[in-house]
Amino acid sequence: MSWRLLAPVVFVFAGEARAAPDTEACVAAFEQGQRLRKEDKLVRARAEFQRCGMASCPALVSKRCIEWMDQVSSALPSILIVVRDAQGRDLPEASIYVDGSHITRPRGKPLPVDPGEHLVRTVVGDQSVEQRVVVVQGERERAVTLVLPEVPRPPTPPPARTRLPVYLLGGVAALSLGSFAYFGLTGRNDADHLQSTCAPTCSDGQVSAVRRKLIAADVSLGIAAASLAVGTYLLLQPAAPVSVALTPGGALVGFVWAH
Repeated sequence: MSWRLLAPVVFVFAGEARAAPDTEACVAAFEQGQRLRKEDKLVRARAEFQRCGMASCPALVSKRCIEWMDQVSSALPSILIVVRDAQGRDLPEASIYVDGSHITRPRGKPLPVDPGEHLVRTVVGDQSVEQRVVVVQGERERAVTLVLPEVPRPPTPPPARTRLPVYLLGGVAALSLGSFAYFGLTGRNDADHLQSTCAPTCSDGQVSAVRRKLIAADVSLGIAAASLAVGTYLLLQPAAPVSVALTPGGALVGFVWAH
């Protein structure tokens, strides 16, 4: 229906040749609603029909607009948008955009859209997901589920390596070398003293004392050599942690091989 067809109605309600401002707005909404309806822009068409369907509009205009508004509402499709994370949990804090426009409609309620293709997009932090959906006239609450991909966890850093075992073994080697030098020198001096004084009639006690010092020297030298060998290995192969425990009879060295 055009403005010419509505002219008599305008004249009756306005009481003059020129339409009143409210009536002009009603007629403009009437014509705009029809144009948008033909273009399948049903959301905006329904809004225009709501304007010209108000009681303040001419009765004939209001009646037709209400009829068309009901028809458009029946044909108007809607989508129901749900945003979830990779574990299936709802994300109420997600921002939602439809065809580039931010949606502020309460969650859980269907969103009226025009028939055709739409781009639905969600943004959560620095993540975003989008989906294209095609809806047809009369399709209600078309489910659109956007699932954010799982965020890869950062790789676990390797355990920190320390030079402490090398330092400990170096200390053990130094102490063992000192022990070797002490027992070796004193044992050798005691042996020379016995050789020059009482040999071959020295007592068992005198001989045993010298023998213990010489054995201690040998053991100390063995510990020093082992500590230096392990320490050098760890210095060259730091990926092989080692545990060192001193005991009354010497030292225990344990390896934990890393694969």
